[in-house]
Amino acid sequence: MSALIVKLKYTRSISNSFSGMYLPTLLTVITTFTTFWFGTGSSSERVTVGMTALLAIVTTFAQTRKELPPVSYVTVGYLNV
Repeated sequence: MSALIVKLKYTRSISNSFSGMYLPTLLTVITTFTTFWFGTGSSSERVTVGMTALLAIVTTFAQTRKELPPVSYVTVGYLNV
C-alpha cells in the first residue's frame, strides 16, 4: 500500500498588519492621552482631539477592511468599527 502525504505550511507576515492597523491606532491613542495634560478649562479642546482621534481610527479600520478580500464570516475588523 502506498500513500502520499502532503504538508502545507501557511505563514502570514505581521509587518503589513502592524504598519497598516496597529501602528496608526497606537499613535492615535498616544496622541489622545496627551489631553490629560490640558488645563481643566479646556474641555472643548479635549472633545476636539477625542473626536478627531475617533474619526481617524474609524477611517483607518475602514480603509484596512477595504483592502482585505471578502469573507463569509465575521472578522476582527468588523467588530472594531
